[in-house]
Amino acid sequence: ADWSRDWCEPVGRIDALVGPDPSIHMVREVIALVVRGSETACLVRDLRLFQDGHHYLPALSLPWVGRQIARRHGEPFAEFWGRHYAASVGQAKARLFARYGLWYETPNPQNLVIQLDRELRPTGRLVFRDLGDTYCATDAFEATTARWTRLTGELRPETENSFWAFGESGERSV
Repeated sequence: ADWSRDWCEPVGRIDALVGPDPSIHMVREVIALVVRGSETACLVRDLRLFQDGHHYLPALSLPWVGRQIARRHGEPFAEFWGRHYAASVGQAKARLFARYGLWYETPNPQNLVIQLDRELRPTGRLVFRDLGDTYCATDAFEATTARWTRLTGELRPETENSFWAFGESGERSV
């Protein structure tokens, strides 16, 4: 909860400095309620970015509805979602790190939301939730007027977590 809230200020500062990246959206936490002495918390998130007329699909739902969406657009599942999910996630994670110095160690698909147009075609825009699952390997916290300038830690992303639980959906497993 603390990390989620802590990252809102540096992200906002960097966006103000260089302008927002139209391909990345992040759900920002505005209130964190933490039970003292425990790991239990409640986050209140700003969900206004979802009020733009698009549809949004949590990536964790791909095993259940991904085949129908790919079929609707006349493409095989693997090619369609390889392009619109796997490649998009890799590119978005690279932009997230390059811009903000943030990387997800465990980017569970429940924390990735795919923007779809009215025809249910992915727009290429992803929404990241739960900034508390990010780590900083740069001097972004110390930087006050610019973006980060140097690495201060190691990167250890776990790519397989982007597809966590895709194999646990019975006959719909990916």
